[in-house]
Amino acid sequence: IDYMLSATEDLPLDVRFIELMPMHDGGEFGQQALIPCQRVLEVLPELTPASQDGGVAKLYRLPGAQGNVGLISPVSSHFCALCNRIRLTADGMLKPCLHSPDEFPIKGLDGKEMRAQFVRTIEAKPPCHADLSAAQRSQAGRDMNRIGG
Repeated sequence: IDYMLSATEDLPLDVRFIELMPMHDGGEFGQQALIPCQRVLEVLPELTPASQDGGVAKLYRLPGAQGNVGLISPVSSHFCALCNRIRLTADGMLKPCLHSPDEFPIKGLDGKEMRAQFVRTIEAKPPCHADLSAAQRSQAGRDMNRIGG
């Protein structure tokens, strides 16, 4: 971790960490698989809150650094209320939420139909995804490599 974070000291770039999510068939996901973002703050107490960019990552900075450290916590601390994203899969489906089983096809649609499908997808965006844990996997119906990150 120290090596990755050292890049933020000299360069104005962000290094982001995201909690491992228990996806569809993501294999073994026990409690040991989850390292909550809070643990990063415990290991690196010198991180201080930085100006937020409106995204889902909570930004922190090392003293004197030019770049930020972003922590993304979809498991330990939902940020659904701040999420304004939908996803387009490689096979032409729109997902209103990464963890939603709902998908809306856009492949082969003309401009007007595609726009309407985008609107339907946005309107189907849930207020929050279900809890994620070792016992409760994502309802996405796909693994991340089939959704796209």
